Amino acid sequence: MDETRTIEAIMRQETTPREAREEVLSFLRDCSVEGDLDSLGLTELIYAMVVARQRLHGLLAERGEGQGEGEGHG
Repeated sequence: MDETRTIEAIMRQETTPREAREEVLSFLRDCSVEGDLDSLGLTELIYAMVVARQRLHGLLAERGEGQGEGEGHG
């Protein structure tokens, strides 16, 4: 949750709360996160963004490992 609060603090310094919310919503929708995102507060949205980002990094790491294993067998 510390990462969430840090990101929120930075976003609030650099943008208006409305702009920050729109950016996070856009990111979540681009990541195909489903659910009633409009009812969530900014902190909850940022937490969802952090979780989605971690999942995305995990998937990319798995794909990278899988590609690396098969390269020398051709």
